[in-house]
Amino acid sequence: MVTKKKFSEKELNLISDVTHIALGNAGGAMAKMVRDEFLIKGVEIKAENPESHFRLKDQNEKYHVLFTEVVGDLSAATYLLISPEVENILCDILLPGSMLGREEMREATLLEMDNIVIAGMVTKFSEILGQNIHGDVPALQLQAKSEVESEISHKLAEMDVCVSFRGRITTFYKGISIEFICFFDDSIINAIKNFDFDKRKQLKVSPKTNEEVQEGKGVASFFKKIFS
Repeated sequence: MVTKKKFSEKELNLISDVTHIALGNAGGAMAKMVRDEFLIKGVEIKAENPESHFRLKDQNEKYHVLFTEVVGDLSAATYLLISPEVENILCDILLPGSMLGREEMREATLLEMDNIVIAGMVTKFSEILGQNIHGDVPALQLQAKSEVESEISHKLAEMDVCVSFRGRITTFYKGISIEFICFFDDSIINAIKNFDFDKRKQLKVSPKTNEEVQEGKGVASFFKKIFS
């Protein structure tokens, strides 16, 4: 039996383009925080046949797992996976020495970074597809590799996943590498199907959206929150 494709070739190209733009915006948000250049590596996008069983490519024994639900007109689940080594690098950059030993400050640093990075991704999906969406309050856990794979596989089975993508946000100088994973359910189908390809050709770069302004403020206010 031949399964009917959900998306046309043009729509698949749109999904790929928006995903790369969104990951670039997320990477730029992280780069501002750590004052470095960034790269996006290993992007994998699945629109017709999202993976049903998740496997990590790294061999780290544990990960700091930041989970955020995207809510509004579209529903999605996002994960940032950070190794203990990278968590140490981030905290060394973002926290003063006197706070490095305080677990609550280390957790606050990762949670605020997730807020800013996910906002960078969500903003682009929101403005390009014309959907009102935002990231909910993130959750943070330290998990073994097997637990991470099991939890994400469970989320895949729980959601009616329609589009999924993963990639790695890395920095050029400071050795930071974070895996970014996102699953959209079938709420994204209409947003893709209703995209006005003709109007796209006429669009000019618009002024910064309120979300982008808030994201920019977020990087600056992050340090105030952490140190106040």
